[in-house]
Amino acid sequence: MSGATVRHLHPDGKDDLEELASSGALSIQDGATFLGCSRSFLYDLIGSGTIATAKLGRHRFVLKRSLVNYLSEHAT
Repeated sequence: MSGATVRHLHPDGKDDLEELASSGALSIQDGATFLGCSRSFLYDLIGSGTIATAKLGRHRFVLKRSLVNYLSEHAT
């Protein structure tokens, strides 16, 4: 099964590919740049469930709407 695309279903019935296409997604590095933080801090946010991600194959992406929500909740 080498090279197969892994698609995970979310509780709302969407799979990762649909989620990536509908909400926009960024690489981990681009997500960290978008937030103005380190990749390590972004991984902490992901691990705590604060930032939503989607996985496509072996690659993980952060959902842009999740980053925007985080920024709006933590604006100073």
